Parts: sequence; C-alpha cells; structure tokens
Amino acid sequence: MAADPLFDRIMDSARSRLPGAIDTQIYFEAADVLNEFFRMSNCWREVIAVNFYDGIVEYELFTDDMPARVVSLIGVTDADNIPVWATMVNPNLLTLARDATPGLYNISTILTVANKINDEKYPRFPQWVADTYGDVIADGIAGRLAAMPAKPYSSPKHALFYTQKFKQGARSAQIEANRQNLVGGQAWRFPRFAAQNYSRR
Repeated sequence: MAADPLFDRIMDSARSRLPGAIDTQIYFEAADVLNEFFRMSNCWREVIAVNFYDGIVEYELFTDDMPARVVSLIGVTDADNIPVWATMVNPNLLTLARDATPGLYNISTILTVANKINDEKYPRFPQWVADTYGDVIADGIAGRLAAMPAKPYSSPKHALFYTQKFKQGARSAQIEANRQNLVGGQAWRFPRFAAQNYSRR
C-alpha cells in the first residue's frame, strides 16, 4: 500500500490504542470524527474572497484549496476592512442584510470536512491538522470504536477515556485558534465587531 503522509500517523495511533481494530473500521469512523473535531474546535478557518454585485444579497461560498463545508460565519469586510452585516443560516450560503456596494469582499469563515469524493477512504482536510492534531483525531476514533458492542476491543472504560481525551484536545484546539495562533501559515486577524459577535455565540 502506498504511503499516505496525511493519514498514516493517525492510522498508526488509532491501531496502537485499540489492537485488533481493522483499517476499514478506522477509516469508516474517521469521517464522523473529523467533522466532530472541526465543529468543536472551529480551528479550520479560511478567508474567502467574493465579488458582490448590485441587487444580489445571496452568495454561495466555495473554498479555495479543497472541498469543505462552510459551517459558520465570522465576519464580512470590504476592501477597506469595513464590516458588512451578513448571516449564514444554511452552510455555504451567505445572505447580506442589505444590498452592498459592488466590489470584492473578504468572508472570514469556519470550515469542516465535506463528503468523501468517489472511492476516497476519508474526507480531505489540511495537512497541518494531521501534523498538529493527529493524536486528538486518533483518540476520537478509538473512543468510537471502543464503544461498539461485541468487538474484541470493546471497552466502555476505554471508550470514555478516549472520548474525554478527544473532547479535551478539540477544546484546546479551539483555544489556540481563538488566540489567533499561526495556523496553516496564516496569522488570523479578525475585525473587532466579528470577534465580539463570535464570542457571544
């Protein structure tokens, strides 16, 4: 099997936590664990540039590097960093409070994984997540597998232990993201209004 730098470490960590777990089961749980991790941590963030046009208040958002779902809106600013009021009730769909001046706007967003593509074993996600939080994701997978009944590795005690470690790791990732650490080569800096609105959620 060809080496997979993105997921091999996570696979090895999950195997070490639950000897006897087969790869297909680990891959099966990975999609849900990744989605849960990103929704809990809010650490996968991207600024999406969108052209606004006269008379249009709804815009579908597309991520740049890989398929992903936009699950939360941090803020919208124009070229002068002036905030524009908007909401996102449905994933990937931005709705402006009112018509905006035409031009290029920056949409600060929070992402999670999209569905797997074709026969891929797991959804796509950034390399820095695997490098930084691979063990946290492995804990989440181990927690789910250990909670399964009638398996050689079934263990309510281990399920609780690894699930708690996973949640703690996701919370730590959220704290790091909110402290505007250097993530994925970008220093995140949000408008004051966006940070205030986000902190109230």
